[in-house]
Amino acid sequence: MLGKLKSLLGGGGGPLTSAAGAASWFKGLVEVDAPARLARYVALVAPDQPLPEVDAGHEAAILWLDEQLSPAFRFVREHYVQNPRMPKPMEEAAWNAIHRFAETQIRVLLRLIQAERYEEQTPTSRALLLVLVLRYVAVLAKWRYFRFEPLPAPHWLTAHQMQRLAEMADIEALPVTLYPNVAPDVSSCTDEYLQLLLLGTVSASGFGVRQLDMVDQWLHVWSKGIGLDRRFVAERHHYAVDLGKSEGAERIAEAQESSSVRYIDSRELLQQVDAVRQALRNGETARADMPDSIRLPGAQELLNQLYGYWANTVAAKKRDTERKQVNKLLDVALGFKRVAALIKSDNIAQQGGPQTVDVDYDEMLDMRLYGFVSQRTREKQAAATRLSVEAAKEDIPFESWLVQNESAGGFGAVLPFTREGDDLRPGGLLAVRIDDDDNWHVALLRRVQLRENKQFYVGIQVLGLDPLVATYREDHAHHVPHAGREGVIAVDVRAPKPVIYVDIGIDGQPTRSLILQAEDFAVGKQLDLHLEGKTYPVTLLRVIEKGLDWVWAEVRSAIGG
Repeated sequence: MLGKLKSLLGGGGGPLTSAAGAASWFKGLVEVDAPARLARYVALVAPDQPLPEVDAGHEAAILWLDEQLSPAFRFVREHYVQNPRMPKPMEEAAWNAIHRFAETQIRVLLRLIQAERYEEQTPTSRALLLVLVLRYVAVLAKWRYFRFEPLPAPHWLTAHQMQRLAEMADIEALPVTLYPNVAPDVSSCTDEYLQLLLLGTVSASGFGVRQLDMVDQWLHVWSKGIGLDRRFVAERHHYAVDLGKSEGAERIAEAQESSSVRYIDSRELLQQVDAVRQALRNGETARADMPDSIRLPGAQELLNQLYGYWANTVAAKKRDTERKQVNKLLDVALGFKRVAALIKSDNIAQQGGPQTVDVDYDEMLDMRLYGFVSQRTREKQAAATRLSVEAAKEDIPFESWLVQNESAGGFGAVLPFTREGDDLRPGGLLAVRIDDDDNWHVALLRRVQLRENKQFYVGIQVLGLDPLVATYREDHAHHVPHAGREGVIAVDVRAPKPVIYVDIGIDGQPTRSLILQAEDFAVGKQLDLHLEGKTYPVTLLRVIEKGLDWVWAEVRSAIGG
């Protein structure tokens, strides 16, 4: 009798038996901060805790708590994204809080979907559960992409299964409102599924935490205008996903007909991206259909990168060329300065000595005494060159990675188990060579994944073979007052800066380009390069690609002309 009375008053059976019971339990979290609220809930529904039988009351409790916890979830999520340089322990705690809550909700919601009463519910109720599972799978995917980890295969299979269930019930496009009492958000199964798939296509593009989050926000808008088709049309479809496989969407290499394959309408996606780009060019920064992040610095450039990546271009397809399985060691050095120093040592060795625009003192002395440069001076120069090259190679640290596959454009390699990944970032510049007798080449770290065995796998794209290192000075020398003595004039001569010169082909056309430090780039800037003993004027035209601390720019020059 007492139990029935408690049930009528909303307190019987605990917080997971009814919405009223959940509300009573939630009152105890009023004074608790956001991360602690999530942790309390995760503990409440932990796998080792007995859960009540799935009925209308239990489902109502789970959905009520999910809605009430959504502000705390958003707070922790935004705190993580907006503070990329937070201390490591704080970052770890925030990442785990989001990841653990999302995993918990997937498990709890799947239990509702797998119950017998699921088929008896209204289409809207069923669609709501499927949408929530897909959204939390997408959260897991994004948080793993932040750490260069792939989404585990079981989660891909879960997402595919939710989309299949929605299609079988003909509710995949049915709009449902999430969190109507907190922050109303209209979505559908296909919307959430497309967001998950398309974010996966750019997960290895070198985007940082903030950029990936911006793309995810924009995809929430764009997904509502994209079709997910069953029949392939070459002009419209650039990506496909197989619902029977434990992986995401892949760029289409050749047409494939299967009842389990779905095709993403890339033309509609690109039209939406281009519309936003055009609006920003026209100064229309406030768009009612786009989140505020579209007005952030770098949004225009990010949109351009997305358009280039999703378009069916030759450059985009090149990354998906056939790979050959190999077993080789690859010497690798990371960072612009190391790359430039190693390539310069190769250049010096090939030229037989350092080339300068100034007159060598020993050669000038020989010419005065003998009228020619003596053999002794030549040998002295050669010995000095060998010493400088060897010293450079010994002073510049590099490591060896195991190449597992190679293609026309680069390598796939695994790193030693002892290798930490703190300095591995997509967009990092590399110097690479296959063996000691090979020259150093300039390359780009395209993909970083932490596999389940806790070993890093990386994708490397070679940017140019046999590059050259040139130097330039930021400004001409000029006189400045000496800081130490009154009336004394000193000469301020800026140290020469290195740039890496690469001959490449873009859209079938030979193109001259420079890789230089990011702070030295500006469109239209003119530089006097010192290369192979000569001076060449160049003009920086446009950005081909940007990395963490460098810019790869197309140039107009007289080099080779």
